[in-house]
Amino acid sequence: MTMQMNICLKNKLDFYPKEPKINSHYNLALIMYTKKVYKAVDMAKWTRYETFFFLAIITVVVGLYYFLELNWVRIPWTPLALIGTAVAFVIGFQNNSAYGRIWEARKIWGGIVNTSRTFGMYDTQM
Repeated sequence: MTMQMNICLKNKLDFYPKEPKINSHYNLALIMYTKKVYKAVDMAKWTRYETFFFLAIITVVVGLYYFLELNWVRIPWTPLALIGTAVAFVIGFQNNSAYGRIWEARKIWGGIVNTSRTFGMYDTQM
C-alpha cells in the first residue's frame, strides 16, 4: 500500500511543472508565485523574452542613428523625463491605494477573528 502511495505521490509531484505553462488563449501563467523574495536569476528567466525584444528594438534604433546617421530617430530628453515623472506618480498612487485595500481587509479579517473567538467562548460556556 505504501509503495503504491509513494508512486502516486511521485507521479503527482511530477505532474506540476517547474516553469509555468502558458495558456495560449489568454496568454496567462497558470501557476501563481507566492514567495516574498525571488532570486535575480528567476526574475531574469521570467522576463527573458521581453528583455530580448526590447534589446532588439534598442539595437535597431541605435544602429539607425549611429551607422546610417538618421537624426530623425533621435529622441529628446524632456518628453522622456516628463513621462517618467508621470508614470512614477501613477505607480505611487496605485501602490498607496493597494496598501489601503490590504489594510482594510486586515481590519475586516481581524473583526471576523475576534467575533468568532467571542462566539467560541459563548458556545463553550453554554
